Amino acid sequence: MSDREASPPRDVLQLLGRLQRACAHDAPISILPAHATLSCTGRLASASVDGVGVELPNPPEIEFEGALLEVTFPEGSGTAGFSSTVVRTTAGEDAITLVLTLPEQIRQESRRAAVRVPVPRGTVETTIVEGSGRGTVVPIDISLLGMLIEVDEEQRATLKVGDGFWLRLSLGRMQLLVEVEVRREEGRRLGLRFRWEGPPPKQMGKIMWKIQEKRRRASM
Repeated sequence: MSDREASPPRDVLQLLGRLQRACAHDAPISILPAHATLSCTGRLASASVDGVGVELPNPPEIEFEGALLEVTFPEGSGTAGFSSTVVRTTAGEDAITLVLTLPEQIRQESRRAAVRVPVPRGTVETTIVEGSGRGTVVPIDISLLGMLIEVDEEQRATLKVGDGFWLRLSLGRMQLLVEVEVRREEGRRLGLRFRWEGPPPKQMGKIMWKIQEKRRRASM
């Protein structure tokens, strides 16, 4: 048997197994390019010895090809992560697909991060109803702790890190009014943190569940 036909080493097979299990569970991922301050979210789409495929709906306006990425995803009761480089990108109508080099190792993160879920276009109407920058915004991803939004140029001129305002989230018949604070900014994208008094309301959990259901259907 030639070297080309030989089976991959055991450690590579174990690494692939972990990634393929995450793909099978449609695991949401968080991606932070080395040249960006705000991360974006997507899903693990495939994993093989030829590389790792990830899909990013609503991608930021940055150059991904050749970029070094930090990728995290939920695994069991914790969070795992790895570093990888983008070798190829394919643009679609509402998303881009990245092919990453197969990482040499997967790290086990020390604490569980809040799972962030990409928000499919047209599913959650998001509106600033009180405070600076009133009007409709574009939700990019959401978790129980916060969300990433994209605003227009006029709204961006009125918002900065540290500002607080109220958002109304509408999904079908469900509506939720939440107080938020701007924690990070990059271009027209703002990273928000929810100001909960106590645990997140049950309505937020229902909205998260509905979003994940719509996302799974869209990926089938």
